[in-house]
Amino acid sequence: MPKTLSKKEVIDALGKSKRTVETYIATGRLPCHYVTGANGRQAAFDPADVARLKQDLETPMYRTTEAPAPAEAGNGHSAPGLALRSADPFAGLAAHLAKLAAAFPSPPPTVGQWLTLDEAAERSGLPKSWLLAQARSGADFAMNVGSPKKAVWRFRA
Repeated sequence: MPKTLSKKEVIDALGKSKRTVETYIATGRLPCHYVTGANGRQAAFDPADVARLKQDLETPMYRTTEAPAPAEAGNGHSAPGLALRSADPFAGLAAHLAKLAAAFPSPPPTVGQWLTLDEAAERSGLPKSWLLAQARSGADFAMNVGSPKKAVWRFRA
């Protein structure tokens, strides 16, 4: 019978917690079979499967590469299928945020315009309940245009 590893030996070999190893088993990343021994039914693992998983865990999720010079790439583009990523996960974040800001421009400022509760909540991103609570407590950005018995609130833009 080929040598198998116990769950404790796998935990020690991978340097992971018991819970993490159980997650690898549940998600199929680590194949497991069960054997019945003197202590009852126990999990058994193939050492090759454990070695493969350990290698996968030690391999970086992405690799760093240098962008090819335009003359090397031919037409100024990178080689097909070559994903250029930086080791710094925040590299290019400012450029990405600038693209998002351009895609979702803020509405132009309006002077002297009063908004309904729905419009104020949508434009500000604040909950309606919070806006109403502020208006009832006398916030200077809200005005009751209804009656004292039936308040109709408007909010400064």
